[in-house]
Amino acid sequence: MVAATNHPDNLDPAILRHVFFKLKLQPPGPNRLMRAFRQRFGRKPPEGITALRNLTPEDFAAVARQLRYAPARDAADIFARLGDKSAAKGGGSVRMGF
Repeated sequence: MVAATNHPDNLDPAILRHVFFKLKLQPPGPNRLMRAFRQRFGRKPPEGITALRNLTPEDFAAVARQLRYAPARDAADIFARLGDKSAAKGGGSVRMGF
């Protein structure tokens, strides 16, 4: 079984005793952000891409999907779309539940 959470502190310790592998994934660092931009969009990363510290590979994929229907004018346009993804996440965590 594989499980994922954005709120590991809310998990019951009894469950965690039965988990063999625990991975804490962090957003990509500056070098990986620049490499992801080059690989995903085939363009030189714009100035400031490394300031978007909360992007994930899925954010790059989502923007790439957007480009199929609304092509970018330039790298700055792609950067703006990634910036929107980053800003939508906000700085803190949001309580989730049902």
